[in-house]
Formats: sequence, C-alpha cells, structure tokens
Amino acid sequence: MAENNETSGNVTEAENAYDETSARILLGLRYAVSISCGIAVLENLLVILVIVGTRKLRVKHYGFVMNLALADLLFAALAIVFPWVEEHVIFALFMSCYVASVFTIFAVAVNRLLALSLMPPSRYDSLVTWGRLFLACIGIWVLSLILNLISVVVNDNLVTFWIYGLIRPMAVFIVWLVTAILYFVVYLKIRRFTPSVPDTKNDQDAGEVIVRINQTRKLLVLFIIILLVSFVCWMPYSIVRFISFFDPSQFFSTKFDVAYWFAGLLYCLSAMINPVIYWGKLDGFRESLADLFCFCRSTRERDYADDNGKTEQEQTVVDAV
Repeated sequence: MAENNETSGNVTEAENAYDETSARILLGLRYAVSISCGIAVLENLLVILVIVGTRKLRVKHYGFVMNLALADLLFAALAIVFPWVEEHVIFALFMSCYVASVFTIFAVAVNRLLALSLMPPSRYDSLVTWGRLFLACIGIWVLSLILNLISVVVNDNLVTFWIYGLIRPMAVFIVWLVTAILYFVVYLKIRRFTPSVPDTKNDQDAGEVIVRINQTRKLLVLFIIILLVSFVCWMPYSIVRFISFFDPSQFFSTKFDVAYWFAGLLYCLSAMINPVIYWGKLDGFRESLADLFCFCRSTRERDYADDNGKTEQEQTVVDAV
C-alpha cells in the first residue's frame, strides 16, 4: 500500500512538473508572438513609408506590394494583442488581414499573367488602370472581411468550428496551389519569350515589351520567395486546425496548446520576413530606403536621381532594341 501511495505521489509530481513546464513554454510562445509582431509592424510601416515617399516606387506593378505590406502591418498589429485578449472579433479581424495577404499574392500572379498575355503593352495599360487596381485591392479586403466576420455575425459555435477548422484552411491551401500554378505559367511565358530582331528595330512597342518582361521577371522572383515563405509559415497552423477539426478532443490537450501557439508563431513570422525579402529583392527598395532617411540629400536631389534613373532605364531599353 505504501509503495502504491509513493508511486501515485511520483506520478502526480511528474504531472505537475509537466504542467508547469508547458505553462512556461506557452507563456514564452505568447511573448514571442507579440514581440515578432511588434517587429513586423515597424518593418511593414517602414516599407509603406518608403513606397509612398519614393516616386520611382509609386508605379502600378508595385501596387499589390503596397497592399501586401498593409495586410501584414494590420495583421501584426492585431496579433500583438490577441495572445493576451483572445476575443473572437480580434481574431476574426487579424485573420481577415491574413486572408487579404493570401488573395494579394494570388492577385499578383493574375496581374503578371495579364501583363504578359495582353500584347502590345498598351492593351494591358488600358485595361489595368490605377483605378481598377485600387478597386481590386478594395475587393480583396471586402471579400476577406466577409469570409472571416461571418462567424462573428452568426455567433454559432458550429459555424465557427467548420469555418476555422476546415473551410478556411482548405481554401488557403487551394488558393496557394492555384497561385503556384499561375506563377509557373508566368515563368514559362517569360522563358519562351524571344523578341524578333528584324521586327524590334522599328517597332515602337518593342522597348515596352522588354521592360514589361524584365518587370515581371523581377516580381516573379520576389513573389515566388514570398509564396514559399508563406507556405512554410502558414501550413503548420492549417495542419493544426485540420487535426482539431477531425479530433476535437485535442482542444483539451496541453500538447495541442503548445503546437497551436508554436504554429501561430510561425504564422506571424511571415509578416516579419516579407519586409526583409523586399529589402533584398524589390528593385530599387534599398536605394530608396537609404535616400528617404539620408538627411544629407534634399528632396530635389532625390527627385533628380529618380528622373535620371528613369532616363537611364529608357536609354537602356532603346539600346537593347
């Protein structure tokens, strides 16, 4: 009897130690989520300031980059609070920002496919205007809010369970897969592009075609990296949600809580990593960042540099043609 009591006491002590360790891990993960999201807010705010404050970056094919940075900024800002205030409305709002980022990456693929399919470039320019690009971004946000606020409006646990456990993770995976296929199609179009030398010498649109191809190639590299990072960061959370949907008893597991918050941390890291990708791969971003915060250069000098850079780019196209 004494041995049984001693064994039972050892088991209880082990369980208590395990619970304390898990509680510390969960607390650490919550702090990590808030800290990483705080960094992401500052980074994406800086990206937006650089794009808005630099004339040569305020171009049409960077419109979705701006929208993605805005989605990451709002997502991170709301995610800072969520580990400490787990309100359904806050969760729905920052998940709306996440879905908006998914749709934005998809929209870039569609946009670049149109840019390569509608030739001459003047056809694309007449179809994809600044106004329509703005409406597309508004549509992305409206659709994202509708998809995530349904559970708040309905206020039904079963609806929330189905949306968060199955519908949204599955939808995200499908959109990611379709986006990857579209990027591959764009890659094939770029690879097969061979301008005809006799035609390009006298063709006024040839230079614009080459510029469009170069723009798409650079954006393709940028967003393929973002797509891969998003897959690595987002899929673990979706997997955790799938597990909880098919086995709801996992909600009461301490291990599941740890897995949930670790996946949530990975989820938030994408918003922190994307600005680093912009810094490394977004054409002209590093120079614009240095110019914007270099007080030794005046606004007039920066504008002159922008105009001079644009002229050199146009001259390069003419020489290539």
